[in-house]
Amino acid sequence: MERNTFSSEIFEDVRILSKNFRLPFPIETMDIGTFAQLRCRNRKTPLHYSVFEGKHQMTRVLLENGADINAVDRFGSTPLHEACNSGKSLCAYIILDFKPDLNKQDSEFDTPLNKLVIWTFNFKRLLETFLDAGADPNIPDHFGFTPLHNVITYHVQSVALEYAQILIRYKANMNVKTIYEKTPLHLAVERNFHSVAEFLLENGASVNIEDQLGNTQMVSTLLLQNCGTKMAELLGMHVIKQYCCKIEVNQMHLELLIKRDGLREFKKECEKELLALKSRKLGKSNVTYYEILVSTPNKIGRYLRSCDISESLKETDINNYIFGDWLNRKYKEGLARYNALRIGHKFCRHIFHRLPHTKVILGKLMALLLLGEHFTKIGHYLL
Repeated sequence: MERNTFSSEIFEDVRILSKNFRLPFPIETMDIGTFAQLRCRNRKTPLHYSVFEGKHQMTRVLLENGADINAVDRFGSTPLHEACNSGKSLCAYIILDFKPDLNKQDSEFDTPLNKLVIWTFNFKRLLETFLDAGADPNIPDHFGFTPLHNVITYHVQSVALEYAQILIRYKANMNVKTIYEKTPLHLAVERNFHSVAEFLLENGASVNIEDQLGNTQMVSTLLLQNCGTKMAELLGMHVIKQYCCKIEVNQMHLELLIKRDGLREFKKECEKELLALKSRKLGKSNVTYYEILVSTPNKIGRYLRSCDISESLKETDINNYIFGDWLNRKYKEGLARYNALRIGHKFCRHIFHRLPHTKVILGKLMALLLLGEHFTKIGHYLL
């Protein structure tokens, strides 16, 4: 069998890479296939070193001649980890052509995708290529940080926003917590990344998840010195908007009297409105009105969880009814600021239950939410 010896184009690269290995015989006597299988003391292969050095042609030659694309060194890193960690994007593209394991984790539980978003900059196209090829954006590292956590932690706001938009487009989980109980929204609030926080909220991030200290994002904002009025307003109005929807729906009264002889028409109307609730979503998120309401422990929530809502209403002889069209219109139009804040204040002891219950703290909260516009006019009434 004819030996696959080194060509003149790659021999110099082979000679340089061979210095990382203890060879019992001259490199000239070895063929490329044998060279590709070598391991050094730290378990790295020639492919690892070729990628680290950014030798694109050599990387392709090694892969074409049997190099193990998923070989791991003593730290659990594959050649793809090496490419992402060192910012060698061209080598990463070459490796992707040979179908590597995109979700393999190293000794710190980092996937190549996690390395990519931490250590490389301005590689949006490469990030999309990873995700298109099947990289999982929700695999956490040793500390529970997913790629979405890391883009917010390690980059400036403009880069973090661009990367976050890509990750969320590929179904990154916005509400997963690290071992420190931090969601991506917590991190955005702590770094005062207003545009990132706004984007996360618009796409369904929860503002009510507590961190390790028991603080929600809203409470954290009030307690942190580096987060100003703008972030507090963003989170506060989002909280009030959610609660206003729940409050108003729970206070609605039946506009159609329940008649026994009209039960069939009533049931049809119930099913129509229930379908409307399930189809309409809160802002740009995937959370439906139905999901918000069915989670409540009150009568409305129990009715929605019932197999037959019309029978449930009939048996309890209740005169409350849910109109999906009304809820949708009310949400889009928005409540008047005065009424929204009055309702928000009524429930603020429940929403912000971990804040000291003093007029000073409540006054600060309402001043932030009101932006100072109407505080002089209605502040005394609210407090």
